[in-house]
Amino acid sequence: MIYYRTDTYVVKKRAVDKGDGIMVALQVPPDVAKMLAVKGGQEPSDLHLTLAYLGKASEFTPKQMNTLHEIVADIARATPPVDVTLTGTGVFPETDDGPCLHITVDESAALKALHETVDEAVSAYGMPPTGKGADNWTPHITLAYGESAPAPESPAVRGFRADWLRVTFGGTEALMRLQGVAKDHITTSTVPGMAADPTDSTGKQPTEKDGAGGGAAGGGTAGVGAMTTGDLASGG
Repeated sequence: MIYYRTDTYVVKKRAVDKGDGIMVALQVPPDVAKMLAVKGGQEPSDLHLTLAYLGKASEFTPKQMNTLHEIVADIARATPPVDVTLTGTGVFPETDDGPCLHITVDESAALKALHETVDEAVSAYGMPPTGKGADNWTPHITLAYGESAPAPESPAVRGFRADWLRVTFGGTEALMRLQGVAKDHITTSTVPGMAADPTDSTGKQPTEKDGAGGGAAGGGTAGVGAMTTGDLASGG
């Protein structure tokens, strides 16, 4: 269900409400997420790379949530898509939900800069990141929690291009397309305007029939990510 959309982001109800937390993250493209997901673990649509965890949604006022949307939307407008390199798998042995099987990620200059930009921006508005990773951020993609988590294996792909930021808050999420232009790379993916819903691997645009509020945004390319499955190198 689409709650509303603007020229930069769409707010929608999550398929599964798994908690009350608020986070800002990079969305893993649907085709890549399907290859990375493990049996009994996180759903492909839930795979993400957390940039900042901000605490509980119940502690935020509606005004603060609107402010957070605008902060992240401003960052998305100015930030080009980010290339993410996957380096292996690992396990965080102690988390609130038990052992955490995850994919390790290279802390590239672009990824680190985006993390720091988000951190500084939300902190400036009195919403500093919290939790165990607040002071020692380790980029990763969680695959599964618990003692029954599958044994680590090498990632099915070596990397992907992340085109969307995601703000998750309890039972809803806001998706914001990265629209900045890299200095040495100009593509149609950087044209302002909503492209296809990144959680829909068919590339279908949300419509009024789907419950989209306001007018449809122009521009944008179909599908998600400048890299397709065929462009991704196989893991080894």
